[in-house]
Amino acid sequence: MSSRFASLFAGLFALASAGCSTTLSTLQPAEPMRPGHVQAQAALDVNVPASRIVDAVDVVGTLVDRYASDPSYRPTPDEQRRALAAGVGLGLSSPGVNPDFMLRMGVVKDLDVGLRWSGLAAHADGKYRFLATREPSQEEEKAESGKIGNGPDRGFQGAVSIGVSKALYNGFVFDALDFLEVGDYSRWNVEVPVIFGSRLADFGHVWFGPKYVFSTYSVDASLKNVGVVPETTGTIHHLGAFAGAGVGYKVVFVFLELSVMKMFAEPEVFGQRTDLGGIVVAPAGGLMLRL
Repeated sequence: MSSRFASLFAGLFALASAGCSTTLSTLQPAEPMRPGHVQAQAALDVNVPASRIVDAVDVVGTLVDRYASDPSYRPTPDEQRRALAAGVGLGLSSPGVNPDFMLRMGVVKDLDVGLRWSGLAAHADGKYRFLATREPSQEEEKAESGKIGNGPDRGFQGAVSIGVSKALYNGFVFDALDFLEVGDYSRWNVEVPVIFGSRLADFGHVWFGPKYVFSTYSVDASLKNVGVVPETTGTIHHLGAFAGAGVGYKVVFVFLELSVMKMFAEPEVFGQRTDLGGIVVAPAGGLMLRL
């Protein structure tokens, strides 16, 4: 049993060190930046796909013992399917801690755009404000003109963001399953959060809302003592909600955010539809500048 637990620990540690699933965090208030003003931030995202971890532990534990007792062991068709499903599942939503950097700029009133690098994925999005419960007076607008920061308070606000992201990694993230070699992994995501929130005077922001993420992917892999297995392609849906708060003064804030999503994914693995969905919890935190 000791070899099994050592392998499991090493595998999950490797995944945690190079986690690279879709970034589910939103990391921005509802309020877009004013034209010409920028938001810059650095954060850490954590991804905890509880269902995928349980499945991987089960599969890795079984096959590690098989290969340890017989290096030439050839997995049964069912073990092959489960091994590929575990690898694909971890690729779709792997546990890990990722750095996250974002830069946003206001374009016109009610609209800003952003670029984001999170671990090994690149993101671009635009955010449009559709709700503001307060319209500042001309005097307030004039007084804030030319100053850094958020500008006049517009009360409770709502915005929708539409973003696209591309995974920039491939097979090495699956190395924890050392009996499964992934030759290519491709993934695109479309992300749509609806963000509501307001300011805490000059001392912070709070935000919350629902989020939907649609993804397409393809995986090419080979299994030890088996060889190349059928390519797996499919779509993924994440649906859930997030809430965050930033505390600071005027332009600099320390923030925390929590996202809880349900992942829906049922790819065909060896010709059989396999449920690789489950609950994903994604806390994040960092430092935000709104200049």
